[in-house]
Amino acid sequence: MINEAKKSIERSISEGIKGLGFKKKKHFYYKLIKPNIYATIGVSSFSALHVKCRAYSIQIGILYEDVEKIAYELTGINELALMRPIMGIDIGYLMPENRFKNWEFSYEFSNE
Repeated sequence: MINEAKKSIERSISEGIKGLGFKKKKHFYYKLIKPNIYATIGVSSFSALHVKCRAYSIQIGILYEDVEKIAYELTGINELALMRPIMGIDIGYLMPENRFKNWEFSYEFSNE
């Protein structure tokens, strides 16, 4: 039951992000916003409240393709393959509360 609930929650999150025009690559969602510049969304999850629910946090970031190509030449690490942002922040810091924020979903939930 827990695995089914977790998959359902993550499917809903993914569908919402994709509904905004983002595509998924590895662990990140990305969307071209200007030539060579991508917006990214990362979703982190962890068990909370003694494994009775799953908590999710959202990170948003930006990836500059030209900068990543230079970094790849210098380091040999291809961040573009992962669409990992060069800069990012937890979405809670952009909200009025200005603090880390996560959303908790009970494993005993209904989609209704």
